[in-house]
Amino acid sequence: YLSIRWLQSIAIVWLVLGSVAILVDSIEKLRMVGKFDDAPDGLFWHMLSLHAPSLLFTLWPLVVLLGTLLCFSGLARTSEMVALRASGLSARRFLLAPAVCVVLSSVALIMIVQPISATFLKKYETLQQTYGEQSNRLTVTGDGSIMLRSVLPNKAGYRLIRASGQPPLLDNVQILEFSADSSLRARYDAAAGQLDAGEWHLTDVQKYLVGKPTERVANITLSAELDPATLNETLTDPKLLAWDEIPEMIQRLKRAGFSILAYQLQFQQHLALPWFALALFILAAPLLSLIHI
Repeated sequence: YLSIRWLQSIAIVWLVLGSVAILVDSIEKLRMVGKFDDAPDGLFWHMLSLHAPSLLFTLWPLVVLLGTLLCFSGLARTSEMVALRASGLSARRFLLAPAVCVVLSSVALIMIVQPISATFLKKYETLQQTYGEQSNRLTVTGDGSIMLRSVLPNKAGYRLIRASGQPPLLDNVQILEFSADSSLRARYDAAAGQLDAGEWHLTDVQKYLVGKPTERVANITLSAELDPATLNETLTDPKLLAWDEIPEMIQRLKRAGFSILAYQLQFQQHLALPWFALALFILAAPLLSLIHI
């Protein structure tokens, strides 16, 4: 009975807080979509729906805290707490079932909702990159290769870069350059490359420009809107990964020589969520008034 009452309170609080959060987020999405060029009809609703699961997932600790307060305050108002104590049940016994619900629901949230939230956030990020302001984005593939999406200066297009090695020194560099309308403009295949402040230095390059014959040059320099010091900032956001994908990404980043602190922190947050929710439940439950001293 107490578990059902707790779940009902959680549902009410989650509905109220989620509605308010989505309403506030809708204002931000309206502002964002209004700045997009050539935004299709329905883009606002599409982006809002893709971002909603992430908002609801983020609200869970607060929902547990307020939902528990709502549940036990309601039981206290109807004198059901007094009846439970009068029946001979100790506080530990009738708090056990809701506490188990807290842990199990948090685990289910991590196992089911979080991967869905991460998948939707990836699609949301893709839409934002397609219609809005583009940004540099780096990831590491399963074979240890580096994949970088780099925005060209003055937003003239973007480059897709694939290479091996540890930045800023790279091997087997392949660069595909696209114009702003995503049409291929050039391709560079280099034996080696180095990223300096605002520049790519390529060595032993096979250069191909659309409409022109292939040309081989010893060295070539390309402009870039990033440098080795800020390269870590272009890594894929850990929130875009499902919880079971994070350990594999950590191993990839280790092999590639990148910082893994943000990914480790995100993974530990997922592991700690059930126990953090349980701690909030124990904090919110009026134990001092329930336990006879």
